[in-house]
Amino acid sequence: MVYTKKMKKQGSSDRTNEKQGMEIRGLKRKVKKLKGGGSGGNPWTKHVASVRSKNKGKSLGDIMKMASKSYKKK
Repeated sequence: MVYTKKMKKQGSSDRTNEKQGMEIRGLKRKVKKLKGGGSGGNPWTKHVASVRSKNKGKSLGDIMKMASKSYKKK
């Protein structure tokens, strides 16, 4: 069979959609991790996330410095 410009190879879009779905699932996991979701979570990460939410627009380096000053290990 000869493929023309109008014809699409069968199955290629399925693979593309599957790959995009995997990327989206991976991003959702990363977002959940950054928000401190999941079982338990790391207390330091949660603290950094709370400091970051209070100081929008600051760089991550500045956030880390502020968080290290206010963090109290339990």
